[in-house]
Amino acid sequence: MRAHADAKQHTRSVPGATGSRATLTWAAKHAGELGGNPDQLMVMGDSAGGALAALSAVRARDEGEPSLRLQVLIYPMIGPALRTAPRSSLPTDT
Repeated sequence: MRAHADAKQHTRSVPGATGSRATLTWAAKHAGELGGNPDQLMVMGDSAGGALAALSAVRARDEGEPSLRLQVLIYPMIGPALRTAPRSSLPTDT
């Protein structure tokens, strides 16, 4: 839980985080006007956009709205400092 608390503390400093959250809120409020259903919202993003989609989903959950039906994260960049072994060092089946 410590990592979650630390991450939440810094979400306002993530470039694009405030705009992504504001866009999600706007879409929820205007879904009916746009021919959508506010009860079937989703977020989607790839790479840095995946990180923003994930952040928007977490903030929506923590703040209680809007409710999301789905999130699609395509190779999200969610841990730029994450240290993992290179793929070549992983065991193979052959």
